[in-house]
Amino acid sequence: MATVEMLEENRVKLMFEVGPERFEKALERSYRKNKNKIRVQGFRPGKAPRKMMEMEYGSDLFFSDAVDDVLQSAYQEAIEQNKLEVIGKPEINVESVSKESGVVFAAACDVVGEVSVDGYYALTYDCIDTEPSEEELQALISRDREKNARVTTVSRPIQNGDVVLIDFDGRMDGRPFEGGRGKDYELTIGSNTFIGAFENQLLEAKTGDHLTVYITFPEDYMEQAVAGKPAAFDVDIKEVREKELPEADDDFAQDISDFETFQEYRDDLADKIRQAKQREAEQKKEEQIIAQLIEKTTANPPPILVQEQLDENLRALQQRIEEQGWNLDQFCQYISKTQKELLEEYRNNAYLQVKGTLALEAVAKKENITITPEEIEADMNVMKAMLRVDSSVTLDPDYFKKNLLIRKAMRFIKDKAVEVNR
Repeated sequence: MATVEMLEENRVKLMFEVGPERFEKALERSYRKNKNKIRVQGFRPGKAPRKMMEMEYGSDLFFSDAVDDVLQSAYQEAIEQNKLEVIGKPEINVESVSKESGVVFAAACDVVGEVSVDGYYALTYDCIDTEPSEEELQALISRDREKNARVTTVSRPIQNGDVVLIDFDGRMDGRPFEGGRGKDYELTIGSNTFIGAFENQLLEAKTGDHLTVYITFPEDYMEQAVAGKPAAFDVDIKEVREKELPEADDDFAQDISDFETFQEYRDDLADKIRQAKQREAEQKKEEQIIAQLIEKTTANPPPILVQEQLDENLRALQQRIEEQGWNLDQFCQYISKTQKELLEEYRNNAYLQVKGTLALEAVAKKENITITPEEIEADMNVMKAMLRVDSSVTLDPDYFKKNLLIRKAMRFIKDKAVEVNR
C-alpha cells in the first residue's frame, strides 16, 4: 500500500510499507548472509540459530540489513503503483519498523508532474531559400584565391591588400602597456586586424620608414585597462609584400582541388554552400517548431531539471571561453552583458530547453510512439563508435531510449508542420 501527499509543486511525500511476512523473509535472508560473522558462546561460527543470535545481541540485530534488502523494490513498486515520474534521488526515512508490523517508509521525491500538450499538428515554419547566391560563391572563390596567392616583395609605397612586416611599440600616457609591442609582425592592410585607423595610417609608407600611428581603443574593448583610451605606436616598416592572386580558371581549379575544370570546382562550392544552408534551415525550422510547441504545452519544469540543464550549459560555455583564451569577465564585456544578465539569460534558456523536452515526451506518449530494443542497441553502438570505446562497454539503455523518443517525437511534429512565406 502506498499513498502520495503533495508537498509543493513538483515535490511529493510518498508513504509506502513492507508487510510483516515480507519483512520476515528479509530478516531470514539477512541472518543467512551474516550468520558466519556473528559469534555466540557455545556455538561454532555460523551454527547458532537466529533466535539465539537475537537473544544475545538484540531482537533488532538483522533489522538494518533487512530494511536495506526490501527498500529499493518496495520503493520502485510504490512509484509504479502511483504512476510517478521521479527525478533525482529521493530522501527516504524509515518511519517505523517491527517484526509484528513490518516497515513503513516515507520518501520525499521530486517529480515531473502533469504535462499537457495539444494543437501540435500543422505547426508552421518559415520558407528559407537554400540556393547559393553569387555573392556567397564569389566570397569562397576569393578566399581560395587569397589562400593560394603568390607573395612578392616590392619597393613601392604600401597599398590596400599588401602584406607588411612591421615592428611596433605602443605607448599610453607616455608609458608602454601590456600587449602593445610586436616584432616581425605580418599585417595585411585592409584586414581590420588592428584597432581603428591603424592600418590606414600605414598606406603610402615604404620599406625602411619609421612613423607614429595614433589610435583610440573602443569603449567596449575587452581589455578594460585600455578601453576608451588613446595610444600611440612607433612603427618600423621592414618589408612590403604584394599579393598576386591566381586567375580563376581551370589551372587554378586543378592546383587546389581534385577537379579538372573551374566549373566543376565552382559547382562543388555551390553544393557545399547549399548543404550548409539546408542544415541551417533545418535548425531554424526545429527552433520555430519547438517554440510553438512550448507555447501549446502546460507544464512547469521541475527546478532540479532546470538547474541540471543550466549547469550543463554553463560548463559548455566555460569550455568555449577558455578555448578562446578569455575569462568570464572578458566574455561578458565582449557581449555587453553583466554576469548577472548572462546567468539570467542562460537560466531562461535552460527552462525553455527542459519544457521543450517535456513537451516532446508528452507528444511521444500521446501518439504512442515506441522504441524497439534493436533501435536502442543500434544507437548505443553508434555512440560507442563515436567515443571509440570497446563494444563490450555497458551504456545506460534508458538514456538512449529517452533520447530516441524525443527525436522521434520531433520528427513526428516536423513531418506535420507547414512551410509558410511570411
